[in-house]
Amino acid sequence: MNSLPETKRLRNILLILTILAGMPTSTEAKLIAQVSSDLSSPEQLWVTLPSSPLEVRFSPSKRDIALLNRSSDTVARYSIGCVTQRETKTRVVRKMRFIDANLETGRVLINSLTLYANDAAQCRSKKGRLAVVEVVFMDESIWKAR
Repeated sequence: MNSLPETKRLRNILLILTILAGMPTSTEAKLIAQVSSDLSSPEQLWVTLPSSPLEVRFSPSKRDIALLNRSSDTVARYSIGCVTQRETKTRVVRKMRFIDANLETGRVLINSLTLYANDAAQCRSKKGRLAVVEVVFMDESIWKAR
């Protein structure tokens, strides 16, 4: 008879341990909260640099980012980066990978903001904002943030 309560107690302990194992660590919980925050207010995390050929816009739902090619050339690829701004100076503190675009003049490229979630987390750690920092055109000319 004594083994039945012991079995029940062990099951309860296993249940509690299973629940705890599924809970995120404090670091994971912070990252999840930060990504959720980024997705709810992306305008605070992104900036369009004045000379950039690609203008950053957002969908009404704030779930997608739209990059408008406002240059006179077709964009072959672009790179997002983390920038800090002080007065009139912009500094690129981290450059991310290139993304192929083939984006003609006046056209818009739409991507989910979740595509940039890791970049956002890295940028936040540097106290910066995401921006287009480099654009390569089809004729191989290059625009870089300065």
